[in-house]
Amino acid sequence: SPMAGFALFIWGSVELFIVDKTLRPKLVGGPIKLPFLPTFFGLIGGVKTMGFLGLFIGPVLMALLVAIWREWLREVELADELAAAAPAELEGSPPQIEIVAEKKSQAG
Repeated sequence: SPMAGFALFIWGSVELFIVDKTLRPKLVGGPIKLPFLPTFFGLIGGVKTMGFLGLFIGPVLMALLVAIWREWLREVELADELAAAAPAELEGSPPQIEIVAEKKSQAG
C-alpha cells in the first residue's frame, strides 16, 4: 500500500539522519575525515562478520585502512617529487664514482 511505503520512507529518513548526524561523527570523527561510502561499507561489513560488535569495529578498521592508504599515496608523491628534483640538482656536479672494497676470504 502507498501508506506503508511512505511510512517506511519516513522511518528510513529519520534513521539515516540520526546515524549520519550523531553516530557517525562519534565513531569516525577525528583527524581522518572518512567519506560516507567507506563508513557505510565498514558498518555493513563489520555487522556481517562480527555481529553487533562489528557495528563499532568495522568503521574503525575502515578508517585505519583509509589512513594507511592516504599515507602510502603521500609517500609515493614525495618519492616522485624527489626523483623529479634529483637530476636537476646533479647537473652541475661532477660524476661520483663509488669504490667498493671486496673482502677476500682465505681458505686454509
